[in-house]
Amino acid sequence: MEIDTNTSISSSGHIDPAASTSTSVPVFGECPGVSPGISSTIGVSCSTVPMVIAPTEEVTESTDISKLCPEKGIQTDVVPTTPSQNIRYVGDLEPLHFASPRKAKRHLEFVKEVVQEQKKKIRKLHDQEKALKQHIHSLQNLLDHLMEKNILSEHAAASIKDETPSTIQNILRRQLQSKNRKYLPGLRAFALTLHFYSSNAYNYVRRQFNNLLPHPETIRQWYAVLDGRPGFTKEAFEAIRVKQESDKVIINLVIDEISIHQQIQWQGGQYHGYVEFGNDILGDSDLPQEARNALVFMAVALNSHWKITLGYFLINTLNSKERANLLTTCLDLLSETGASCHSVTYDGAPVNISMCTALGANYNRDNFKPWFLHKNTAGKVHTIWDACHMIKLARSALGDKKIIYNSKGEAIEWKYIEMLHELSPYRKPFSRHV
Repeated sequence: MEIDTNTSISSSGHIDPAASTSTSVPVFGECPGVSPGISSTIGVSCSTVPMVIAPTEEVTESTDISKLCPEKGIQTDVVPTTPSQNIRYVGDLEPLHFASPRKAKRHLEFVKEVVQEQKKKIRKLHDQEKALKQHIHSLQNLLDHLMEKNILSEHAAASIKDETPSTIQNILRRQLQSKNRKYLPGLRAFALTLHFYSSNAYNYVRRQFNNLLPHPETIRQWYAVLDGRPGFTKEAFEAIRVKQESDKVIINLVIDEISIHQQIQWQGGQYHGYVEFGNDILGDSDLPQEARNALVFMAVALNSHWKITLGYFLINTLNSKERANLLTTCLDLLSETGASCHSVTYDGAPVNISMCTALGANYNRDNFKPWFLHKNTAGKVHTIWDACHMIKLARSALGDKKIIYNSKGEAIEWKYIEMLHELSPYRKPFSRHV
């Protein structure tokens, strides 16, 4: 059955032949309440296929036939259907995807998510562009940047600048081109020197240079030496590892700084007596520093009767952060052997106290915490001030101040020790110790 859309139906039921174009539309469903005049004019029996047409509506070529019968609906062959495939890109959306409120809401949320992701990517690219514009172009820029962030001291920066070869920038540039190559001697020396002075500065540079520098575990392996040179001795840690396999090893780590005779000697094709941290870290320096002290690390077994020197470093001077970095490296090497280290003993020098404070200890009376956490094992490492050295410090303080007071306010005077010296029959030997 067909409807001739060339006719218009008025509210009174009359048909106005306002012809424009003839369209044949199949009609389905029941349309109760249609006047006999309309059905007879259209030429359709309402008993067979009646339909509902609003009295005020005008049926034309542009009329949406689906709106004429909301109860049952009118299906036509001129309204296309929405594609059922999944939308992956915003460009795939068409007007038909917004035909209904539900579809419009769903696809609008999809567009919002895509826009947010694009904004994040754009923001990230802007940050990367800004970082590239501020890229470090020289070793001096790098050292200044590390000092600004307070992760490298001025002394360490000056040492690295003086003791690093002038070709280090070319080495870094060449190394960036291929990360699978072996580390060149110049880059190896630079990495060891930077890690020795500050592990935080080393990790920062490694991140900024996209892991150009070797992993800290590789640095710890480079620290180990085989022939007794300065650095951590590989045989010592291997011996502790073997001991740990047969019996549990609990040790106390002892740190001490020993004064040495300053002398430069030529032996074995190279000079000896300069500052050296192991593996010829500063071997290419044009202005090497003469070593004045040796910083020694020794492991003393607490559940057995043995002790072993873990390593030593020829130094001129080291601040508290640089000492803390060496202490952390030693604890890391000990943890790799499986041995347990729960305490560190050192003398009462202010630089050693600041070393443990930098690692997290606190010696203030109000918040007393004489230990720090080891980051690898998450265990407490207790700090112990050497008793013999503390007694010497108390004696020296009493000799300088002449009088000190205990916690009860009672005076302790140096004059009684002098009186005891006068009464002693062994004056000459005793006078050397007073």
